[in-house]
Amino acid sequence: MNIFETKKIYDNFYLIAERISPKMICSMGLIIGDKKAAIVDTGFGVTGALRKHVETLTDKPVICLLTHGDPDHAGGAALFDTIYMSVLDGELLPNALNADKRISDVYLGSHRNQELVEYMKTHMVSNESFQHQDIHEGDLFDLGGVKLEAFPLPGHSKGSFCFLNRKGGYALTGDSVAAISYPMLLLPRCTSLVAYAKALQNFYDATGEKMFLYSGHLLDPFPHGFIPDVLRGCEEIFAGDTENDRPATFPFEKVIGEGLKPMEHFISGSQASVRYNAKRIY
Repeated sequence: MNIFETKKIYDNFYLIAERISPKMICSMGLIIGDKKAAIVDTGFGVTGALRKHVETLTDKPVICLLTHGDPDHAGGAALFDTIYMSVLDGELLPNALNADKRISDVYLGSHRNQELVEYMKTHMVSNESFQHQDIHEGDLFDLGGVKLEAFPLPGHSKGSFCFLNRKGGYALTGDSVAAISYPMLLLPRCTSLVAYAKALQNFYDATGEKMFLYSGHLLDPFPHGFIPDVLRGCEEIFAGDTENDRPATFPFEKVIGEGLKPMEHFISGSQASVRYNAKRIY
């Protein structure tokens, strides 16, 4: 079963999709320098063939950079020898890397595709734990002629990072900016909405309107104007313009807790929305 799709963006930049369903992918960025390459995120680790797939695109040594510690981003990380991830997300790994958890998420994310689940059970990356090095704001990963800059954007998780190629004019953002067309701030581990909005504004001030931003679940960049739309949506929530908000859905299992009130706010004049915890706005 071949679940990988590859999209060439530039000669030294590819997006790789781990296809979970017709509408759901986990996307990874492969950036190739003169001396080494970097893969940003690794999907669920449905199959250990990911590394072989990467090696069809480059013969350079590959380091792994994780935007955060969720199972759909860190699931295949153990395939690579050198892994970087914020220690702030270390607490997510025991649950995220649990085999039953990953299989369950793929089962639900694939709309209960039993064939894919059975394939995963016999081919998945054995990834119950891995050693990783910490990431700090401003860290530069020099691949040889290409540099990736680590930029924090907490919100979806406390240790979420983006990786910027300023010279190339693009960034790999995982779920930090947004998952697909909405920020996902529903879980207890997420920051407050106001903390996310502050971090997003800081990121936008540093990157500007022209940089292409690639999510961890799309093969195309966010449309220009996406971040200003999301920031405006946050301001609408802060102003109490929420009468049309509705209960938000979780992509995988439903999470219930006293400190949770998952809501979705549809941004005026935009196709985007904000999924947030109404009990943790501030």
